[in-house]
Amino acid sequence: MQTTNDAVPIPSGFRPFMVTAAGCHWFVRYEHDAKGNIIGREFAMYADVQPILDANGQKARTNDGWSTDKDKFLRRAASVPFALINKWKIEEGWDYLSADPDMQKKARQKLNDSDYRKLRTADWTV
Repeated sequence: MQTTNDAVPIPSGFRPFMVTAAGCHWFVRYEHDAKGNIIGREFAMYADVQPILDANGQKARTNDGWSTDKDKFLRRAASVPFALINKWKIEEGWDYLSADPDMQKKARQKLNDSDYRKLRTADWTV
């Protein structure tokens, strides 16, 4: 398997497409007809989410998530890597970023599930 300059594995048949500010490495594979015209394309993405999960754990151990001790105006809940948001959208059919109440209910369920505790940046029920 080939790798990019950053040692990111390139999926078979794909070529590098772009790297986002969020650290997502996108790859593309084109399908051609007999004349060489592009008739389809497929994308793949890779992202190392471990640094985000490590930072989440550090934040969760730091305090209870409130913006300050005085005003208690904002409270941290989680930091979800874009690669996981995209995976949920493709594989489970729901959008973490949607304002739809059903989608937000699903997001709360995921964030309150102990299987996803590494996404949390503070320990409280969303």
